[in-house]
Amino acid sequence: DVYPNPARELLYLDGTTTQESTLKFVDLNGRLVKALRLPAFDGALELSTEGLPAGMLIMDWQTKEGRAVRKVMINQ
Repeated sequence: DVYPNPARELLYLDGTTTQESTLKFVDLNGRLVKALRLPAFDGALELSTEGLPAGMLIMDWQTKEGRAVRKVMINQ
């Protein structure tokens, strides 16, 4: 899960993955805004919204275990 939504300065990705994963933020036109490599984690991972534009984005989290896609609103 992702919270808070809408987010200002910080966004938390709550989940579990045993290996490195990829997190992408895509705008509603399908353009890649930001891509991150995430370490293995269990619980909530804190992410900065710095560098993300204000507005609605699609967050695409891909792990070896599966994929999660969520809409997130960024308020700057």
